[in-house]
Amino acid sequence: MKKTMVVLVSGRIGSGKSTLASFMNEYFVAEGYNSKVFNFAYSLKLIAKKVFGWDGEKDEKGRVFLQDLGKSVRKLNPDYWVQNTQMVIENDKKYPFDVIIIDDWRYANEVDVLAKDPINIVYKLRVACEKEKTDKHESENSLPDDNSTGYYFRFETIPYGTDYLEACAELFCADLLEEHLKGE
Repeated sequence: MKKTMVVLVSGRIGSGKSTLASFMNEYFVAEGYNSKVFNFAYSLKLIAKKVFGWDGEKDEKGRVFLQDLGKSVRKLNPDYWVQNTQMVIENDKKYPFDVIIIDDWRYANEVDVLAKDPINIVYKLRVACEKEKTDKHESENSLPDDNSTGYYFRFETIPYGTDYLEACAELFCADLLEEHLKGE
């Protein structure tokens, strides 16, 4: 059975998670893989806009609103957002994918839920930057900051900029493909 490579990207506010995910996706697509970037917050943001009239701004007020809404749902079902994202992925017209990149990994249970699917092999990546923005919300602090746990790979990005991030993405993707093909 062909396994799907699921890459979870974590990092603090403004660390380059989405930029890295985009570069990784470009690399995989150029190599001929059916790849796409998803995020756990897609449905959260959709609900916030359609049901609660959120204006789409991720300023302080918008960020707090999204964090509180997400946390309220997680209290009822901690796996809701990852399960919802699985449905979004499975209903995508390009499904099944060779590579799925999720650019907003925040909680350990998200790995557990995705890893239960026998077609997935999950890889974890932490993007770090010199001057990380942080806040006290659990979604910004639930994963470890360092690599001492061996939990994930760590990239130091800023102050090097997007060119450096793109080069790192290419190297990481090449290494990841090599490792993934061994595991299949």
